[in-house]
Amino acid sequence: MMLFGEREDDFPEIDLLDNRSKKTEDMSKFETIIGARNAVTGNIEGASPICINGKLIGDINSTSYVYISKTGSVEGNVTADHLVLLGNITGDSVNVGKLVVTATGVINSDVEVAKLTVEEGGVLNGQTTVTGSYTAPEDEEE
Repeated sequence: MMLFGEREDDFPEIDLLDNRSKKTEDMSKFETIIGARNAVTGNIEGASPICINGKLIGDINSTSYVYISKTGSVEGNVTADHLVLLGNITGDSVNVGKLVVTATGVINSDVEVAKLTVEEGGVLNGQTTVTGSYTAPEDEEE
């Protein structure tokens, strides 16, 4: 069952959600990977795909897509063009162009998103604003 409409993933390079029968995911598509038994403290900024299988304590600012697996968690804010969530996010804000929260995904944060898909069982705890369009936040001048 789909809430908020049908899923229209724009991840042609990564077919992770449609290959649930695979025992291992194809991690070769990601340039940044945090392993399931690892915890990292710090912020990640970049323009290439990011996969979080472990724990990140810090913010993600990506102009690409972010995949957080069932074993993955982020304690911080997430800004990305696309976010696929199977794990957990706890922070102040999630600001993405397209968000897919799967049946195992949990967000404890305010969310601003252009396109939203939440599978049955997925959890959003926080204020959610669906804007219909996405503009990446500008870097603030210091």
